[in-house]
Amino acid sequence: MITPTDNKNLRIKPKWQLPIGVMNSIVVYNANKLGLPVPIHLWPFFEGAGNTIHDLMCVQDGTMVNTPTWQGDCIKQTGNTERTDLGTMDITDRSGASVNQCTIVVDCTVDSMTDIDQRIITKESTHNAIDIYWMISTYTGNKIRIRLRAGVSTITLLPGPTWVFELGKQFQTMLRYDGVNVEVYVDGIRTGYTGKTGNVGIDNTMDAMIGGGHTSTSSAYGNQLDGKIYIAQIFPVALTKYQMQIINEDPYCLIRVPPELYGYVASVAAGWTGTINGVTNPEKINGVSVANIVKVSGVS
Repeated sequence: MITPTDNKNLRIKPKWQLPIGVMNSIVVYNANKLGLPVPIHLWPFFEGAGNTIHDLMCVQDGTMVNTPTWQGDCIKQTGNTERTDLGTMDITDRSGASVNQCTIVVDCTVDSMTDIDQRIITKESTHNAIDIYWMISTYTGNKIRIRLRAGVSTITLLPGPTWVFELGKQFQTMLRYDGVNVEVYVDGIRTGYTGKTGNVGIDNTMDAMIGGGHTSTSSAYGNQLDGKIYIAQIFPVALTKYQMQIINEDPYCLIRVPPELYGYVASVAAGWTGTINGVTNPEKINGVSVANIVKVSGVS
């Protein structure tokens, strides 16, 4: 049964109560309701156990490597060899075509700066800028650095000199690219930007990572995050200022069950047949697959 548990506090992650297919429908429903684009990838890190990090968009699950530890509603890494391998995913549209816009959003903590260059999320073959497709990482002085390959080159962007993150405190970092500028946002504030054009680079031979980077020459993983990962989201478009504000104020807005769906039972309705609104055996009701609905307004 869907219940309103934890739905009041915007900084408390909702508990995972539903099958992946239902959560996928909830994400689409919430995006349409809130005026947000549907993400191409969404990893909420709410499994609480095991080594699989599910992509609620059913595109690319991640695999935890070298055992990051589950700590409630997040995973904790210690900066050694832990990471989450996302496979050879790229930032594309839903048909797999390249795009000239994107927004990458990660909510995390950085708990130590022993390593000044810690990968929060990245797709790279070496640590050289030319071999990095997209990246959000830490930088000297408790700052965030981003890199993005668009067109034929990779741009590096550092934040302004006045902004730093606080060790051990959860914050949100965002890479936004609109086909004209690359921007870095931290907790909803733009801390740097630079001009860039071209489509986001793709390479289906190279793995993407959350919490670590790697080199193709030695397969030696490095630059692991010493901190926590709460949720990661990738959109194949540049979010508007209004949309960024929504995501910043409630990073879990797309995975919260809206009040109008409370009371629905979300388990498989095996063998259900019937007619709704004149349609015989509809595949979906309000965008939710009938296979995932047992009752509608309490009626089987």
